[in-house]
Amino acid sequence: MHCRSSRLVSPLKAPYVTAKHGLLGLAKVVALEGAPHHVVANVICPGYVRTPLVDRQIPEQAKDLGIPGAQVVREVMLGGTVEGEFTTTNDIAEAAAFPATFPSLALTGQSVVASHGLFMEQVAARRPRAARVLSLSPLRRGASCRGS
Repeated sequence: MHCRSSRLVSPLKAPYVTAKHGLLGLAKVVALEGAPHHVVANVICPGYVRTPLVDRQIPEQAKDLGIPGAQVVREVMLGGTVEGEFTTTNDIAEAAAFPATFPSLALTGQSVVASHGLFMEQVAARRPRAARVLSLSPLRRGASCRGS
């Protein structure tokens, strides 16, 4: 599952985001119910993995944002990572292997984020403006939770 969709919400993606959030809940229930049988259940939440789907999104986002595709990759997709790199399938395999081979149930019912630091707040503060604007919720853009 993609890291952003399992942690945040996006407009016009209700079914997709609902499915991602549902997987997190399912893993927790399976971990709880499976514990007496030593069943481990976790969810791996990757950052952007360079897949055909992501490749199709680059020109779409470039058009929507009015910026070149390279800028979408650099600022929007990878701007919040620690080194500007896509998460690889090998990264995901390694992230999945560790909790799967842990000798106890200490690592069950968890979501493991393998995203090159995409959700580290100190990195988010350094993200280019285009990436920050896209990741802000309406509440953080100026609305108040206390009302007006």
